[in-house]
Amino acid sequence: LPGTAQLVFRDADGQIRLADFSCLQSTCSGSPEQFNIRTLASGDADVTSDDNWLFFRTGSTISAVDLACVATDSCLSSAVPVAANAAPQTPLSAAGGILVYTGFAQNANDPNDREVRGVNLACLNSGGCAGQTIATGARAGALAASGRFVVVESASGLESLDLSTGSRAYLSDRGAPLEQARWQ
Repeated sequence: LPGTAQLVFRDADGQIRLADFSCLQSTCSGSPEQFNIRTLASGDADVTSDDNWLFFRTGSTISAVDLACVATDSCLSSAVPVAANAAPQTPLSAAGGILVYTGFAQNANDPNDREVRGVNLACLNSGGCAGQTIATGARAGALAASGRFVVVESASGLESLDLSTGSRAYLSDRGAPLEQARWQ
């Protein structure tokens, strides 16, 4: 996870694990295996995180686990639903208190039925999380660290979408790989 000594990875059995190596940098003794916690099930996909939560997709549902679950080895039983109708094999991106993803309205298998959705992550403390449509006919890519801008792919190509104003800025013609667009 960026800015930490924690590593999220999929093991040889397909399980998603989180290893915390911060203790090894200071005074503790032990092997990294002791700090390697099974975090999510093998069917979970499209994993991303912010400073406090790990987000993932199971089927068409996006859920979250508080990273504090690692200390008690309770991640597998502590998932909280965040949003529904997440399109398969599309990335999740979280930053600045926002989660963006590609959703569908009617048919998960129809690539023409796509929309960019967002979730204000303050809902994780109060409950009642649900995705809100931000742009129709588009797929979500990377979210800027501030949570204000997201790269989207629409019929026009790649664009930067300002989440506070809804304005779009052209980036590239259609065909440019959305998954390779990164904020620096």
